[in-house]
Amino acid sequence: MAEVIGIKDEIRSEVIKAVVVPSAKPNESLAEELRHHVKTRLAAHQSTRIIVFAESLPTTATGKIKRAEPQRQHAAENNSPED
Repeated sequence: MAEVIGIKDEIRSEVIKAVVVPSAKPNESLAEELRHHVKTRLAAHQSTRIIVFAESLPTTATGKIKRAEPQRQHAAENNSPED
C-alpha cells in the first residue's frame, strides 16, 4: 500500500513524496528499487523525490486510504517548533 503526496519545495515549488507500507522489512535497496521502477515508467518531473516507509496508512472504515491524512502528517512534522 502506498500514498503519494505533493510537498512544497523551494527550488521546484513542489516535489513528490511517497509514503510506502512495505510487506517486508524495508531497507535502502528497496527504496532504490522503487526509485528505479518509477524512473523507467514516468517522466523525470513525475518521479518520486522522497520515499518514506511507514507501518500503516490511515484508512476509512471501508479500508480506503484517507487521502488528506498523509499531507496533514507531513505538514505537522515540518511545522513543529524547533529547539
